Amino acid sequence: MDGAKAKNVVIVLLLAFNIFLLFINLTFVRGEGIRKETIENTQAILSQRGVTLECSIPTASNALNRLEYTIEKLDRNSIAMRLLGGQFEVSNQGDEFFHESKKLRFISDTQYEFTDSQPGSNVDLTSDERARRAAQSFLKDSGTLDGGKYIEDGLTRNQDGSVTVAFVESYEGYLIFDNYCIVTLDQKGVRQLLRGRLQVKGFTVKSGERFEAYQALLARFKMGSSVVITAIDSGYKLEEAMTDGVESVEMLPAWRVTVKGKSEPLYLYPHVSEE
Repeated sequence: MDGAKAKNVVIVLLLAFNIFLLFINLTFVRGEGIRKETIENTQAILSQRGVTLECSIPTASNALNRLEYTIEKLDRNSIAMRLLGGQFEVSNQGDEFFHESKKLRFISDTQYEFTDSQPGSNVDLTSDERARRAAQSFLKDSGTLDGGKYIEDGLTRNQDGSVTVAFVESYEGYLIFDNYCIVTLDQKGVRQLLRGRLQVKGFTVKSGERFEAYQALLARFKMGSSVVITAIDSGYKLEEAMTDGVESVEMLPAWRVTVKGKSEPLYLYPHVSEE
């Protein structure tokens, strides 16, 4: 074989090898998630930076699909009718509604708090399942869910004997963190409901790009972070600064990171900042 032919054979072999590698990479990204070695290296780096992991790092790829929200004001009178009944008083500012032991306070255009100092029902809280069912029954009977699909997002037994059950909307398999219901109840009934709701229009762009959990963690937590992470999951969370003066907005998915000792989770976006 002369030199020219040998050179051509080498080129063909290199092309074939590159195509093989490309196929392997595409198959890996689409079907298997992140490599085990990548996760192990990330865990080691985070440990050096003072980050303790009490949960696993998600290995499933997080596609950067854009989800469109509509920023609409909640119908306050309709909500008051459902939660307070037909007769109620309204504050001068129009953000608080009252009826007997019940109070409805609108925190913002898309969030409200309902409280009842003297609930009149009897609730069996002896098991988590019964507490969960009682919370779900209240949400269903009051029409709070507005037809959305909500799944449990945590259950806490409080020191005063009450139970708090959190729910978050699941939209086409994705969590919508802005759409939540947090119900606190004791043996006499529901004491408090915290509700947030934005109108989800749907996906506008489905992207092939990825924003992986390990990438978000490495970008956010630098040397000396000194935090303990107890849970990591993904979904959509609107940044408050994006709601000013707009009717709709498109969002990319974020990673939700629960940190021990913090009352609120961290949300890591594709443009994460350092901790």
